[in-house]
Amino acid sequence: MLTVLTKDRVSQIQELMKAGVELRHLDRIESYFGVSDSEYLATPGTEEFNQDGPLLYSNDEHFVRHQQGLFDMLWEKAIPADLRIKQLEEGEEIGETSVTFDTSKILETANGFVDDMKKEALIIVPREGSINDNLAFFQKIASKARKDGVKVRMLGSFSDEGSRVMERFGLQGVEIRRLATSPFLDLGLGIYDGKGMVIAQYLFTDRTRRPPGQSYLSGVLSTNRATIAGIAAIFESLWEEAELREGEERSRKEAELMQDILTHDMRNFIQIIQTNTELVEGKLGTRPADEKSRDSLRAILRAIDGSSRLINNARTLGRIRANRSPVLSPVDLGKSLERAFLLVKRSNPGRTIVVKSRLPRAMVVADELLDEVFINILYNSVRYTDSKRVPIEMSLKGTEGLGNPDASTRAYWKVTVTDRGRGIPDEMKMQVSTRYQQTGSVGGLGLSIAHALVVERYRGKLEIGNRVKSDYTRGTKVEVSLPKAT
Repeated sequence: MLTVLTKDRVSQIQELMKAGVELRHLDRIESYFGVSDSEYLATPGTEEFNQDGPLLYSNDEHFVRHQQGLFDMLWEKAIPADLRIKQLEEGEEIGETSVTFDTSKILETANGFVDDMKKEALIIVPREGSINDNLAFFQKIASKARKDGVKVRMLGSFSDEGSRVMERFGLQGVEIRRLATSPFLDLGLGIYDGKGMVIAQYLFTDRTRRPPGQSYLSGVLSTNRATIAGIAAIFESLWEEAELREGEERSRKEAELMQDILTHDMRNFIQIIQTNTELVEGKLGTRPADEKSRDSLRAILRAIDGSSRLINNARTLGRIRANRSPVLSPVDLGKSLERAFLLVKRSNPGRTIVVKSRLPRAMVVADELLDEVFINILYNSVRYTDSKRVPIEMSLKGTEGLGNPDASTRAYWKVTVTDRGRGIPDEMKMQVSTRYQQTGSVGGLGLSIAHALVVERYRGKLEIGNRVKSDYTRGTKVEVSLPKAT
């Protein structure tokens, strides 16, 4: 049963409920009607049944089915009787929530909420174009923020900082932040004083399908406090996420600036030291008389070379850690290995680097930093081989799985680099690739960079072992597995 449930009828309704009648409340009922499985009866123009008035009766199957559908529509919109009674007893309006495709009603409702608001507005816009499409509406909100002290917060998938968006559209007084997520499929949200809410969705996200000057919208309109509070909580989470993201972005830019200043100035100082040391060592015309002095100068030059390498590694590692969402694409693994070998060879003119390799054509999922993986691995092989001749073996083969959860569907290319250097003690193998995380030390960052790129950035695998299984002193074997590009 549907009825208008008022205070004076509560006891009567409760008796009906005790008798097993399911009741709901509508704010307005124009006339009485009843419908069963096969019959329809109404007294037009009266809210209650009037046996003395005119009657409308039908047992036509199609007519009865139509009236049953009408009743079901009204039933879905109605408030359960027990909830309505609680509302009457406690004197609190529950409000209502409705869905509409009437664009003018959506806009009128939103304007009405803005006119009545006195404390706060929470707004999400899908993109800057949405502000431009409804500029007068948003400027009215901004005006209330400036003149009436209404706190207005706006989230959007903007291409620029909030302050510039505010200036561009004349929204001074509005606090604006960029969403950390993608646009909500052209969905807009407005919550006003926690009392009224409008969620509007463009029916055609492709603007070319919209008639000029027209916007086809679907909307959820609500004055239900519980519903509004739930959506407001989601807004607060998004706002907090945006705040953290902006803070991280500021910190990242400041760190990059300091890093650039440090590396630029340090390189300048190192260049001065290197030039003067080479002059004294004899490369530019003079030469110390005794071998001890020459050994000291060569040690200085090695330290300078190590310092330059350290600065480059620290800067590279900073870039890797700062960029949490890299854009990956197919990269030629063979060419990356060749570039890395040539660079390491040019950087060590006094060493004879002999590379024995088997490198078929292979494409992996990576980016422009892939060369750094093999530059650092090869550089370590040279650095920790004591002889002037540095023999290195490189091989490349396809493999499947690697124990990942999706091993059955992922394929990898595995690069194996083997040297005959001093090797790495077994107890240090687990520490060496994550040294920057565990100790904060800045020395020896090469394998830390390789680990950060291969494992964290490319979702591959890096393993460090011995060339001879039972004897680490006879050289190191590094295996790098990278996802194959399809």
